[in-house]
Amino acid sequence: MDFSNREIAAYLWLGVLFIILSLKAHVRRDSFRDIISAFCNRFILIPLILAALYIASLVVLLKWIGVWTSANWKTTIIWVISFAFVTMLDASRVTKYRTYFRDAIKEAISLTGLLTFIVEFYSFNIIIELITVPIFTFLAIVHTTSKEPKHIRLRSFVGQLLTVAGLFYLGFSIYHTVIDFKGFATLDTAREFFVPLLLTLCFLPFLYALMVYVAYERNFIGIAWAVKNPKLQWQAKWLAASKFGANLGLLNRWVKSIQRFPPENRKELWKSVTDMYDVARKEKTPPHVDPGKGWSPYLAMDFLTKEGLLTGDYHRSYEDEWFAGSDYLEIGDGILKNNIAYYLNGNEHAITELKLVLNVNAPESPDEAESRFKKIAQVLMKAAVANEIDEAIYQHFNTAEIWDTFTQGKNIQMDRQVWQGGIPGGYSRSLSISIAEKPLENSI
Repeated sequence: MDFSNREIAAYLWLGVLFIILSLKAHVRRDSFRDIISAFCNRFILIPLILAALYIASLVVLLKWIGVWTSANWKTTIIWVISFAFVTMLDASRVTKYRTYFRDAIKEAISLTGLLTFIVEFYSFNIIIELITVPIFTFLAIVHTTSKEPKHIRLRSFVGQLLTVAGLFYLGFSIYHTVIDFKGFATLDTAREFFVPLLLTLCFLPFLYALMVYVAYERNFIGIAWAVKNPKLQWQAKWLAASKFGANLGLLNRWVKSIQRFPPENRKELWKSVTDMYDVARKEKTPPHVDPGKGWSPYLAMDFLTKEGLLTGDYHRSYEDEWFAGSDYLEIGDGILKNNIAYYLNGNEHAITELKLVLNVNAPESPDEAESRFKKIAQVLMKAAVANEIDEAIYQHFNTAEIWDTFTQGKNIQMDRQVWQGGIPGGYSRSLSISIAEKPLENSI
């Protein structure tokens, strides 16, 4: 299939951009040699060669069953560059994106994919495309990058422009599809639509195998760092492959565990594997925890999930101490943002302390973060204490900065610390809920 005017315009602008960047950066021959050298690394070159052979096999298969013809070369090459090649280079992101494969299948067979194909099927004359391609590319970049609260009006306006433009392009393409339906509804058009879709679906198994390969390469480096004995190191790698297989989440956790507590012999190595599977079983069916001894780790980890504070796995951090923590929930704008984090401390069987921490890195604008912290703190108090908390406690919570109280066998303590040094005026605020037999001194 020939290139459309829109594709020609896009490639011309990409060429212009590449030339400008090359002239500005004074790209030398050595730079290109460095790029080629980087791609010749076996960790990149071998997967690319295997992918090329795999895709060639797919093309041969599709040609054999009559789906692919030589007219689909352009579509295939564009698919290789825009999907297969780009996705492979970012395989580490794919390993972290748990729903990537499910979402990729949904996107490939969705109505959106059909509408996108229809929109791209027809284009304007080359002059109009040369003008509109950079304009809409710029607007799309602005819309993607303007996520800060202060840019909300700009983002909304640009979003509306892109929506109107998208509807116009869709209407234009549907109009031409209707008036020239015989020219559109051909076997060649069907091939152009189904070839990228089939290539994507058939490429996902290879991509999954690549993901497993990348995960094991990374974790084998972690094993080599943790286990110094060569013989024991080989046994650890064999155990990783034989016991965890494609369960990459459990594999990653196990490697982190032996990095924290390196096994000294074969017995400790095997125990680390069985301990990891015990933890996984407890996560699936959390055992009952006596409220007087604490909270179930696998329930407490989800107390603040809806508030955007998703914790990592619950693991042993030191001797009999266990820990889980969330990433920072950033609030506000600017270079240094205020943030909130959620921590859980306890033992193997129960959480004995829940802690919510607010870090005010931008003391000139703390209000939004303070308000969000108070809201999340109240959610945590309700989740942590089985019965309703006395309303007086909430009132004290909203008016006092430092206080503590005792209720239902739990100490609830609010603290505020002004940082000594560092950011002028910066401070942290924390809410701690811990198991206790008696109240702290001076409890309210």
